[in-house]
Amino acid sequence: MALRFDPEQHLADQVEVIENAIIVPFGDGTSKNMARPAGVFYPDGRYCETAQTRRASNRPTIVEPRFPQPEEISGHLSGTVLFGGLGYGHFGHALCESTARLWGIDHSPESIDQVVFIPKRQFTWPSRSLPPLRPIIDALGNIPDLVAVGSPTRVDRLVVPPQGFGVNDMIGACPEFR
Repeated sequence: MALRFDPEQHLADQVEVIENAIIVPFGDGTSKNMARPAGVFYPDGRYCETAQTRRASNRPTIVEPRFPQPEEISGHLSGTVLFGGLGYGHFGHALCESTARLWGIDHSPESIDQVVFIPKRQFTWPSRSLPPLRPIIDALGNIPDLVAVGSPTRVDRLVVPPQGFGVNDMIGACPEFR
C-alpha cells in the first residue's frame, strides 16, 4: 500500500504511544522485493502501520510479519522508547531513513529513554549494527541512547512517530523533520 506523503503536512499529531508494544525485527512472512517481514505490533496482535518503514512512499522496506507466539518474545526494553525504524549501515540510507523518525524526540508526549532500531541485516549481537549510525546521530546533538533488537522484543512504552523523511517523493521531509 502506498503512503500519501505530503512534505507540508505536519505529523506531530500522528505520533502513537503503544503500551506493551512488540517489535519483530526478523519475522516469518513473505518478503516483497527489497522489503522483509518486520515491524511493530500492538499487544493485541494488530500491526502498527505507522511504524512501517519506507524508502519512498511507494517502496516499503518492511512488510507485516506473522505475530509471534508468547514464547518467541525473548527481549524486553523498559521505559519509554522511540521507534527509529530500520538501522542502515550505508551512509545515504542511514541519513535518509534511519534519521527519519528522530524528529519524534521533540514531539513525544513523554521523555524518551532510548531509541530502538531494527538492524537492516541480522547480527549475532544486534548492537553491532549501530556503529555506522553513531556519527550521524552524534552530529544531531542530544539524542537518547541507541539500542538495536535482534529478536521479538516487548517494549513497555513505544513512541512511534510517522516516518518524516526518505528518498524520491519523501525527500522534502515533513515540517517537524526540517
